[in-house]
Amino acid sequence: MRKNDVMYITMNTIYEIFYKEGDDSTNMHSKKYPFIFLAFIVLLSPIIQLFTYPQVGLAAASSFAGGTGTAEDPWIIATPQQLDNVRNDLSAHYQLVNDIDLSSYVSSGGAGYHGGAGWEPIGNDLTSFTGTFDGQGHKIIGLQINRPSSNFIGLFGDVGLGGKVENIGIEGGSVSGNMHTGGLTGANDGGSIVNSYSSCIVYGDRGTGDLVGRNLGNITNSYTTGDVNGRDGAGGLVGFGYGGSINNTYATGRVNGTSSVGSLVGINAGSTILNSFYNSETTGQSDTGRGTPKTTVEMKTISTYTDAGWDFDNTWGINSAVNGGYPFFVSHYSVTYNDNSGTAGSVPTDGNDYKENDTVTVMNNIGDLRKDGFTFAGWNTKPDGSGTTYTPGAHLTIGASNVTLYAKWTIDVYLITYNGNGSNEGNITYTTPLSEPGTQFEIAVNQFTRSDYSFTGWNTKADGSGTTYQPGDKYTLGAFNVTMYAQWVPVARYHVAYNGNGNDGGFAPPQSMLAAPGDTVTVQGNPGGLSRAGYTFEGWNTESDGSGTTFHVNDHLTISESNVTLYAKWKINSYTISFNSNGGSVVPNKNSDYGTTISAPSAPTKEGYTFDGWYKDKDLTETWDFNKNTVVGDTILYAKWTANRYAVHFDSNGGSAAADVGTDYGNMITPPAAPTKKGYTFVEWYKNKDLMKVWTFDKDTVIQNTTLYAKWAINSYSVTYDGNGSDGGSAPAEETYPYNSDVTIPENTGLLSRTGFAFAGWNTKADGSGTSYVAGNRITMGLSNVTLYAQWKINHYMVDFDSNGGSSVVNQTVDYGAQASRPTAPTRIGYTFAGWYKDKDLIKVWTFDKDTVIQDTTLYAKWTFNQNTVNFDSNGGRTQRVNQVPTNQAQVRTELTAQTVDKTRLQAKSDTIDKEGLTSNDFTGSSWNALQSAQKAAKVVLSDPNATQVEVDAAYAKLTRAYEALVEESKVEQNAPVVHQTVDQSREEKTGKLPTTGDGSDFFAMLSGLALFIFAGLIAFITRRRKKNS
Repeated sequence: MRKNDVMYITMNTIYEIFYKEGDDSTNMHSKKYPFIFLAFIVLLSPIIQLFTYPQVGLAAASSFAGGTGTAEDPWIIATPQQLDNVRNDLSAHYQLVNDIDLSSYVSSGGAGYHGGAGWEPIGNDLTSFTGTFDGQGHKIIGLQINRPSSNFIGLFGDVGLGGKVENIGIEGGSVSGNMHTGGLTGANDGGSIVNSYSSCIVYGDRGTGDLVGRNLGNITNSYTTGDVNGRDGAGGLVGFGYGGSINNTYATGRVNGTSSVGSLVGINAGSTILNSFYNSETTGQSDTGRGTPKTTVEMKTISTYTDAGWDFDNTWGINSAVNGGYPFFVSHYSVTYNDNSGTAGSVPTDGNDYKENDTVTVMNNIGDLRKDGFTFAGWNTKPDGSGTTYTPGAHLTIGASNVTLYAKWTIDVYLITYNGNGSNEGNITYTTPLSEPGTQFEIAVNQFTRSDYSFTGWNTKADGSGTTYQPGDKYTLGAFNVTMYAQWVPVARYHVAYNGNGNDGGFAPPQSMLAAPGDTVTVQGNPGGLSRAGYTFEGWNTESDGSGTTFHVNDHLTISESNVTLYAKWKINSYTISFNSNGGSVVPNKNSDYGTTISAPSAPTKEGYTFDGWYKDKDLTETWDFNKNTVVGDTILYAKWTANRYAVHFDSNGGSAAADVGTDYGNMITPPAAPTKKGYTFVEWYKNKDLMKVWTFDKDTVIQNTTLYAKWAINSYSVTYDGNGSDGGSAPAEETYPYNSDVTIPENTGLLSRTGFAFAGWNTKADGSGTSYVAGNRITMGLSNVTLYAQWKINHYMVDFDSNGGSSVVNQTVDYGAQASRPTAPTRIGYTFAGWYKDKDLIKVWTFDKDTVIQDTTLYAKWTFNQNTVNFDSNGGRTQRVNQVPTNQAQVRTELTAQTVDKTRLQAKSDTIDKEGLTSNDFTGSSWNALQSAQKAAKVVLSDPNATQVEVDAAYAKLTRAYEALVEESKVEQNAPVVHQTVDQSREEKTGKLPTTGDGSDFFAMLSGLALFIFAGLIAFITRRRKKNS
């Protein structure tokens, strides 16, 4: 017994006993015995489940996007696989965080495909879903289930006692099952369905609904728009309503069924239905007591629902542009405030629920939210402040999602103030820009002056007791302002001296007069004509290596706290080295200082030549040594070249090889012997692999190592079709194909025919001794033309012998054009056999040693009446003899013993062939036509009350031969007859599996089902007895 059989038998028994034609389905709750029985079943089912079937395990945390499965921290579902994992713990709590598209998951290759059966329902009648599933207003898209022989089919198989499914939509898709089939759940056995909808198409047998197949629980604030197709108990929302309640619901989809069909509920045998409606125009049904019928206009009018107490403030909405104008669920959203790394205070709390397009007034920083080093600057929709900023009191419009507002922080800024600290400028100060803590500054150069004092740096205290900094030092700004005070020391007096710094000619100027720190001295020029070989005088510098401060004539030098020596600053002369490449590529000039070597430039190139070095002279007699020779002036170097030699390689592209040749740059080459290649003709040699540029041997010259590529033209050959003795139709046209290409053998498109023969494909030999092909076969073109000859299979015909009342004669099967054998002459009482004739009128004689068979033929026996002689004894008179011929055939027949004709075998054979459901598409035309002819002849004999046993036997033989000679279209080339078998439909075909034995749990279930069935029979007996007595 299958795991669903117990419940199936139970519910089927209820239906058969208590819901017969004529019962009032709206008053089923008034019947006492059905509900005693139903209560018994509901209480007994969990016990059967406990002992018969295994319980599911707990889900693993890795199976979901988050959570722990508790009511306070439900498992988070974000993917199809995570939705599929719900079946691993049917008592846990779940929450959907986005829409889920199952289209790919349940398609071929997806984890939920299951060989085409599609989604496996979560839970069943024996292991119900008893947890909670909150879709949070999201939807399941593309649900596909194809399990027409299974019960309890839907996204969920069965929502059990305590289970709850809410805020979820089933959008699109298709669900197919047997008994108890629904888009959301096959059955709701004591659970709750809240704020949910379905628009999928549902197919089932009994108990079929677009939302729920069977309901024993509560359904609130739900609707369906999908079509429902069932047999018994089909409803737009619920198929079977056996208990619980159905409140604030509606249905608009088409409902199709054969019995107990309802627009909202198919069969209501105990469910309380309140404030629920259906569209009487679109559902195709109009019933009462199971929801209120409304027109399309009424279904799209809000008063229809508000008059019934529906909540359009919090739960429902209606808009002509949404959901086709029918009511839809209104989503609720929240506004949350986030401190965004605040270090003190608290965020405000907004406990209101909002709908889309609601306006929210943004709250103030009432919790004195703070962050060290920052100032609160309002709220923003993104943590980094890149979203939309809202100031307290601003208005925010709610969209289609929850809103989080993050505290927006602006960093505090500070500055450095420079104080002259007794300078001549008085109280004047200058500052850095306001900057964030952590900003690094370079301590400024002093801009203050103080008579008879010299500036010595900066200090964070005026008296110098703080931290000292010099101009150029780095200072990192903290979270406070800072003042730098100028530090001063009394002034001393110093002079400026001049140094020739390596000169080899002229002399330096005399030193200056003494000056106080802060005083300026005018720098002299080069009055003494200082000079240095290879260098140019460029002024004076405070360092001998020129790394100090440079001064030019008439510049002003400010005296500091020491004497100053100014050193002559020399700039080494730079010269240009030019490179003459002598016809090669251009080499850029180089500039080099006096007395230095230069690095060798990149070698130039010259087509057809190899670079051989640089030379100092045009005649190329003295080389330039880059490691040794130094630059002493502008210089020209000259390139030297030697000619190249190149190889030419011939790539034959799959053809025979051609030998390489060598030649000097600029020469032409002689073409090699043309290569050969199987199935191709050589065209020419080309310069590139793409075969776009031809190499012209009497024009093109070799300028580098070269590969030439052979170009080939593929050869083409023809395929010709020969009728090979045909006398009708036409052979396919001759076609030409490239070498090595595949050719598909065509159908007999020209209806080629030959009298007495059946077309049987093609062969490379006329006598069929070559290779055979049939339509659709492929051949690969070789190196020659191909002729395919039509192959003919000779027809076999039946020669029937109609003995015209004589003894039976065995039929013969004869090849087309052959002669039939002369059978043993039949016999007939009172007649003499007079030969066989071609026609019933016995006009044309059949000549066995001359006439040939060209079709199914019936020969008719001809008889001559025997004469009877009557002698009269005259007893002395004259004797007479009379020859008397019977006046009619009946006189002879009266002498025959009546025989019984048996048509049983022929009738059975004809019926068997009819039941097989054979079609002409599966067999060759000739074999199919032969079977049809034999079957037609058999039916004529069967319908003829005067048919003889000979005619019956002949029809049976002909039908049997035609049936056994059927040739499948796919087996024409093997000429193999097809053996047909009629297979009874077994349970294996219907269920996809064989019954099993030895399963202890199934044995227990079987016993339980038997007990229930006996109990149901007892209730039926008592009920009928009560009716009879009353």
